Amino acid sequence: MNYPIKQLEKLARKIQELLGEYHNEELRTLNFDIPWEERTRMSMEASSNFMRRAGVEVLPNVQKVLAEIEALLEGEDKAITERIRPILSEAKQWADHPTNPLGYAELSTQLMRLAGHLSVRVVAKPTIFIGYRYTAEDEKLANKFIQLFELEGFKCVSGKTAKAEDIDKKVKKLIDQSEGVIIIFTREKELKDGGWTTSRWLTDEKAYAMGRGKPVLLFFENCIAQTERKGIHGELEYVEFNREHLDEAFLKAIPYLRDFRQRVLERKGHE
Repeated sequence: MNYPIKQLEKLARKIQELLGEYHNEELRTLNFDIPWEERTRMSMEASSNFMRRAGVEVLPNVQKVLAEIEALLEGEDKAITERIRPILSEAKQWADHPTNPLGYAELSTQLMRLAGHLSVRVVAKPTIFIGYRYTAEDEKLANKFIQLFELEGFKCVSGKTAKAEDIDKKVKKLIDQSEGVIIIFTREKELKDGGWTTSRWLTDEKAYAMGRGKPVLLFFENCIAQTERKGIHGELEYVEFNREHLDEAFLKAIPYLRDFRQRVLERKGHE
């Protein structure tokens, strides 16, 4: 997100500049050779001048920038939104009704605080186990999916590097260590009545993940028979794909992935 951080800092400095001029005016009222009534008038005039200038030169721009930030947060990662929104709300409160120079001093502080938090972009990247068939053809396919998953904020791991004799143990360990599981079911054997079977191994991975209470998201190749799918997905939602037209499936998958990511983060927050 391209947040107006420099504008926030510039506005905060402008407030400090006006406050400096105001305080210089206030210092003149400490001259006790000037009658008390005159010093009171001078103090009120200094405050009035400050409020007028700040209200014209700063406040409208502050309110505009804060509104812009609020709009940008609508498309932001939830973890960042939850961190920034309370600070933004406090800044907006001070910007709504600054009644005196002290209010503007606090507003300046809040603007710098907000700028600091916006400049630190910390996004949680949950670790997700990706299950797929380890054939050359399906590995190429899985790599395309993994690129999408990483763009959507996941750190992806798989059992591809495990040796044949210990792959089951390795996969179970990876699932245990992951925060969620995505399985890409692809065709394995063609059925006489039409459609294809899929890997029993992937079915076992899905069952193990569910048994461990992991959030699970499934992808099914469109040629896999419905009779095969029903016993696998149960009540789980899944995304269907055609390996010849992955772009269409990826567009469809994005909202599912974002919902899945949110479920993963919420589960992590409750652990």
